[in-house]
Amino acid sequence: YDPLHDGHLETVVLAKEHIESIGNNKVIAGFVSSSHDTYVRRKNPGGVIDYQRVHNNVIFAETSKHNQPVQWIFHDNYETLGIQHSLNFTDVIAYISKMVETYVGQNIDIYYVFGSDNAGFAMAFTHGRQDLAKAICIGRPGYSLTKETAELISSDPNLSFVQGNNPLSSTLVRSLQTGPV
Repeated sequence: YDPLHDGHLETVVLAKEHIESIGNNKVIAGFVSSSHDTYVRRKNPGGVIDYQRVHNNVIFAETSKHNQPVQWIFHDNYETLGIQHSLNFTDVIAYISKMVETYVGQNIDIYYVFGSDNAGFAMAFTHGRQDLAKAICIGRPGYSLTKETAELISSDPNLSFVQGNNPLSSTLVRSLQTGPV
């Protein structure tokens, strides 16, 4: 998520629509977690750091591309500002799950959403990992699933695939920037 862009919001919206279309599910919130600077700097040396990057992502997460409030998407800054080192995404899921349980007062299903450019993440949610979360892989133009990953996703009840259409990537957005976002 550096920088956060419309493609990221599309993945969260598509995931919400998918979750609510299966069974009797209601999505009460979506969380975007900005990665720690240690991780971000490996992908974007010299990029905006710490508070300014998080501030930019918070502002973007709170408004859609049409400048309308997205009432159910929240930015969580624990990964960026709450600790001194980068975290594995599974640790972030555990943190958000505990936070949601604390606020809601019960354990509810958590879904991790990722783009097909990171389809390997699906392995973390396979059979026997129901304790972690469920996961939704959003297809991105230009990133096809391998046959093995497609079979894994289609055969595991914890995994889903939804095709997205937004071609944006953080790499592309960074290459087009003329200054800080």
